[in-house]
Amino acid sequence: MNQQTPTNNIPLSSLFSSDEIICGSTELDEEEMLHRLIERIGNSGKLRDIEEAFTIIIQLKCCSLTYLLPEVAVFHARIPSMKSLGIALAVIPSGIECCWTTGETKTIKLVVLVLTPHKEPGGYMRTITAISKVCQRKGFLTNIYKATEPEKIWDYFDQEDMQLPEFVTAGDIMRTTF
Repeated sequence: MNQQTPTNNIPLSSLFSSDEIICGSTELDEEEMLHRLIERIGNSGKLRDIEEAFTIIIQLKCCSLTYLLPEVAVFHARIPSMKSLGIALAVIPSGIECCWTTGETKTIKLVVLVLTPHKEPGGYMRTITAISKVCQRKGFLTNIYKATEPEKIWDYFDQEDMQLPEFVTAGDIMRTTF
């Protein structure tokens, strides 16, 4: 069995910077939004092939999507050209109309993209768990929806001091209300 490096005490906010945050953009459709988020991760140096990642995300669109909360969508995929785990966010306070899965249109205000290297299959699960927990904290989403600067959104994540968990169970990320 392949031993993973322990991931204790990794702050969620250490996995991205304000440069990986799109703030307030409503003129993009869902695929353009995903491409821009992938470009942000690519520009951080964590991803070698932006177009490969975009192709994988589009091909796996419905399989790689998790709705953590009614207005929070997380896309995740393992990408061969990823050097290390990368996160990018789009915060759209007025919402973006999306029909990524069943054709049902949803209004999404926070889009999170989590890309992990093939060698770290559990990375996205730990990251999604941390994102889920921080988004459920009272007032957190309200604060980031009000923010107009990517730096302020990153500050909110950093102030929450959310660490990636060492272990994840299905109950950590599954919705309990439908």
